Amino acid sequence: MNRRAFLKLGAWAASAVTAGMGLAISAVAFGSNHAYFGWRNVVSKSVLGLAWGGLFLATGSLVAPVVSHLAFNALALDVRVSF
Repeated sequence: MNRRAFLKLGAWAASAVTAGMGLAISAVAFGSNHAYFGWRNVVSKSVLGLAWGGLFLATGSLVAPVVSHLAFNALALDVRVSF
């Protein structure tokens, strides 16, 4: 595929996908990335992906979702180490 066709395809895809659809797709992809923990975790991580994606859409910045994800991981690690 040549560069011009790729750019046209990208422009079409960007116009065809709404923010909500993009949020849902990315949340499912985020959850699927955690499949090695089991299906229950795929669902819970997809919900977290929706929350962090919504935080990104609300703020327009990656800072808030990244800091929130880091805090979540730190708390989850603390809980795991405590038991």
